[in-house]
Amino acid sequence: MNKSLPWIKPNRELDEATHRVVRALIDSKKDDKKLGKLPSKELTRLARAYKNAEQSRTPAGKFLRAFAEEMGLEDPDGSYFIADMKNLDRAAVKLTDAHRNISDLGRGRIYINSPKDYEAFYRVWRSKTKGGVVRLLGRDGETVADGSFRDYMKSPRKSGFAGFINFDIEIDLGKGRTGRFEVQIMPRAYERIDKVSHKLFDMIRILEEAPPAYLTLGDKQVRDALILANQALFVEHGIRTHFIQFREDKMPRITSSKLDQATSILDRIWSTLESLEGRRYSWMSDTKEAMTEAKTSLLNIHQAQKSGQALNFGHKP
Repeated sequence: MNKSLPWIKPNRELDEATHRVVRALIDSKKDDKKLGKLPSKELTRLARAYKNAEQSRTPAGKFLRAFAEEMGLEDPDGSYFIADMKNLDRAAVKLTDAHRNISDLGRGRIYINSPKDYEAFYRVWRSKTKGGVVRLLGRDGETVADGSFRDYMKSPRKSGFAGFINFDIEIDLGKGRTGRFEVQIMPRAYERIDKVSHKLFDMIRILEEAPPAYLTLGDKQVRDALILANQALFVEHGIRTHFIQFREDKMPRITSSKLDQATSILDRIWSTLESLEGRRYSWMSDTKEAMTEAKTSLLNIHQAQKSGQALNFGHKP
């Protein structure tokens, strides 16, 4: 049965591009068992990194606890968590697909609640030495990995993601072994929007990693619409939570024509997922909900820009 939304205007090129990205999304969700397909050298590298990251969990937790306390967070013990280890098959996919890094086998997060907490993070961060030791924490066994720091809240990714501060720590495990652990500093109010954004990024990544020569005009329009929607999600949420003041780049102007095209593409993705036959997975309904929420953000930012409202970008901590 055709589940197309009645207000979607016919556009064969966009329909075909939308179906291609949805098919690729479905394929990416399949369990490819790529762990067993890794060359022995890469498998050994992954196993060693996994073991070291796993043994880094306890000292990483102490690092996060000390950081939260030094920031003056009201509840240091409740402000951080150590996530489960990354699935090995997913890590194998990262190694084989586009050769992405595997520094996030072990991951932890500190939650902040206000712009004041964001500034408190930088107060502690500025005590970091050239060697990567955060002096105020008094923990010499954990050092910040050189070149790993990114403040996406200040300078978003190309994909539009602007959800946290990110860096890696290297943990001395003794006997010449080092564990690498990913640390995120995220507003607690961003946790849900981060999950919404991830649904968009699943498709953005597919299109960004495809050889440019293979992309049709429709593919590029789908990619650009998803990126614009991702940008709008974080700008709207930043305004609502007052973290927008730390953002340094500008939100692209969402004209009426850009709004119409982007929302049309999000509706096409929603409709394609709705029309799929067979087993229904939770990620499908979550992705459909993300399309709807992203449409709302696009409209809200468009209306704010249209009315000339200042979005208060550009404060530097």
